[in-house]
Amino acid sequence: MSDSVLYNLNFERSILSAIIFDPTLFEDIAIKMKPHDFYLPFHQYLFESMAELHEEERPMDEEYLRSRLIKKGKFDEVAMLDLLSVNPISNVEPYLDDLKEFSRRRSLNSLSLEIKKNISEGSESSDGVISMISSRIDGIDDDASDKERHISTIVDSYMDTMNSVADSEEMPWVSTGIKSLDNIIDGFLPGDLVVIGARPSMGKTSLATTFTANLLKKRYGVLFASLEMSTEKITQRLLSIMADEKLSDLKRGIVRNPNKFNSVLSELRASNLVLHGEKNIPFSKLRLKVKRALRKNKELRFLVIDHIGKLKFNDPRFLRIEIGEVTTELKAIAEEFGVTVILLTQLNREVTSRKNNRPTLSDIRESGDIEQDADIIILPHRESYYHRGVDEREPAVTEADMIVAKNRDGVTGVAKCSFEGEYTRFVDTRAYEVEYEGGSEFDLPRI
Repeated sequence: MSDSVLYNLNFERSILSAIIFDPTLFEDIAIKMKPHDFYLPFHQYLFESMAELHEEERPMDEEYLRSRLIKKGKFDEVAMLDLLSVNPISNVEPYLDDLKEFSRRRSLNSLSLEIKKNISEGSESSDGVISMISSRIDGIDDDASDKERHISTIVDSYMDTMNSVADSEEMPWVSTGIKSLDNIIDGFLPGDLVVIGARPSMGKTSLATTFTANLLKKRYGVLFASLEMSTEKITQRLLSIMADEKLSDLKRGIVRNPNKFNSVLSELRASNLVLHGEKNIPFSKLRLKVKRALRKNKELRFLVIDHIGKLKFNDPRFLRIEIGEVTTELKAIAEEFGVTVILLTQLNREVTSRKNNRPTLSDIRESGDIEQDADIIILPHRESYYHRGVDEREPAVTEADMIVAKNRDGVTGVAKCSFEGEYTRFVDTRAYEVEYEGGSEFDLPRI
């Protein structure tokens, strides 16, 4: 591994000189950085001495640091002059992130060499090597310190958030665009993993594109990873939903209302919608593309993945383990980037063979990990789909249920709405009803 990706001495000097220039920065920096995160030994000793002076409530200036390092026999005049010659920086966060990344790379590089040595010498059993790797990885990921907070700081932070919400005209959640569903889950929150589960042709993608169209109308950024349909077909569905044009007409190149259609075209062009359409992609590659897009485009607030069954998995024998890793990582991405992740998944075939075709949580394929990681699970259901004749189509508009089978922060229940098959969209019925576990409510007021 090249040394250029293992450290940056100028970054280290910039951070340390910033502390000397403004010692009040030390506490926030010390939360993220430890002495070993610096590459140059002198910089490690200097940061360690800063921590000691801070603990003793002594000045953290050049003279005190020089004196402390001389006593330890660790002072380096040239290294100190190099450091003091750097202009102090005001925004330290990017430097901290990069230095932490360098530190982890060095640790991983060291670990890889140790693994190679153990394997070549045969001094450790495979179980011993695996145990060592696990322990060392836990040590490398040592950011737990900035996640350990006293309850008083958590309460203060929570009250600040509550007061901010109370003073604002906007709610922290974003409407799904379906009122009956909002009345159960309130809407989408950043950091949430929302799972949509259904059998083929029941409306997974239709619900996802319905949500996307509603979000785009509110000018929210959406990253839509379509692993089954082409990006052109997803665009066609969005046009049908937003322009009130029948999908069958659009497929034949027919537009009934050109003015509205052209207006929606302009709206889509100006929207912050990013479509990804690579098929049979491993999750490791998709994750890389997603994180790159979210870092590049800070306005993306939603990530839609259609659907998990179309990812390329390594070994069918360990499918449940791999799916668990996917949902765990997606939840982590939601929290890291402050986005809502909407993940689509198929239900088991057994739901079609039961007398009662209404889906439940246990019908989700490899349901254990998905159910555990998801904040909200929605199972769209159309009873009319199962009552069709051999040559009979469903009506243009049918009743549909949004079964909220899991809601981590609220009630579960069934949201009544309608499915308009010609436009492949879900919409509110004129007078919608919400069935809760404890009864029914109509048009529930906000609290």
